[in-house]
Amino acid sequence: MKVFLGNNNIANILAGLMKGLEYNNIEIISLEKEKSNFYDSKQFTKIYRYWDNVTFKINFLNIIKEKIDYSLQNFRCKRLLKKHIKDTDVFIFLWSSILSDFSDYKFIKKHNKKIITAFAGSDVRFSKAFSEQYQVNLDKWEDGLKNDDINDKLKYIRYAELYSDLILSVPDQSGLLIKDYNHFFLPIDISLYPFSLHQNEIPTIIHAPTRSGAKGTDFFLEIIERLKKEGVKFKFKLIQNLKHNELIQLLSKSDILLDELYLHGPGMMGTEAMALGCVVVTKKDNTITPIFDAPVCDVTFETAYDKIKQLIINRKKRSELAEKAREFVIEKNDCANMIKDILKNVYLPERDYSPVYYSKNLQKPWITTISKENNKLTKQILTSEVKISEINKNNLYSYFNKKK
Repeated sequence: MKVFLGNNNIANILAGLMKGLEYNNIEIISLEKEKSNFYDSKQFTKIYRYWDNVTFKINFLNIIKEKIDYSLQNFRCKRLLKKHIKDTDVFIFLWSSILSDFSDYKFIKKHNKKIITAFAGSDVRFSKAFSEQYQVNLDKWEDGLKNDDINDKLKYIRYAELYSDLILSVPDQSGLLIKDYNHFFLPIDISLYPFSLHQNEIPTIIHAPTRSGAKGTDFFLEIIERLKKEGVKFKFKLIQNLKHNELIQLLSKSDILLDELYLHGPGMMGTEAMALGCVVVTKKDNTITPIFDAPVCDVTFETAYDKIKQLIINRKKRSELAEKAREFVIEKNDCANMIKDILKNVYLPERDYSPVYYSKNLQKPWITTISKENNKLTKQILTSEVKISEINKNNLYSYFNKKK
């Protein structure tokens, strides 16, 4: 078997998938389209834009530069795709497909190849749907996250749903989905994460946000200051912009990671912390525990202070949680076994989730901003052989018939 793997190494997920393929002796064609600031990318074939870091004082020149740069990147990516289309069996996409207009999806299916699309977060999470679905106030989120464009995200999602044989995602980023999908367990190479049950009497707590607003950093810091004033003993480190290998070293020597308060964790950093023996404090989606029930310290804005305080004081509880977490990631996140499951599930009909939030909320104001192209793609999915729930079908058929 030969697998094409691309296209952005978000949270080192692409590297984890690649390692899983290698462990299963599968031939790989890789592609990385965007350079990562945090992760090494020596193992990937790189097709970056030539002038990504070039900025002109005149904005018009920047627009022209971007159009040319993206066109050249697309041309080079298209050559790579055509070179390998005949002898490649499966295409796995993370964060984007190969071509920026998503025309590669149709081209690949014309050649009767299998496609797996994995969604990773803000590539598809639409902030308004997320805040309404989970009743979360996003005022403190960064502007780029909360002022997102529904049509940009929906176009990617609908192309993926129309042509992919398997979608991988999680519920809290799937408010715009209508196609049934499987849970995306984040892949890690367990051999790179030696477990150490060091849980110290006076624990070291770290918080390492990539985006402090979306992570709830201000609230975590308020809790830390409150605990210090009360005389609770611990060490605290606020970390930002560390390279991945440096962060792993820090996690391996720490006892508690303060991770997420808005989104539902654990994400990749939380998964790596669990593998190393560092207890993760994060908000958890308790509606999906039959499928994903990670052993973490589950917190909300209301419960975080008390639970973090008890975790600091109760060393035995920390040790028990750390051991369970290590067992969990070995079972669920080991990249070698994950790849076997992913490739097997391409050929199986059953899926973990049938998303219904989008089709149940077609009266929402943000639905009226959806482009004709995206509505057309949604109609195509309805008339295709894609497996979607009866609730989705009935609601969407009714919606489009009324529009006529």
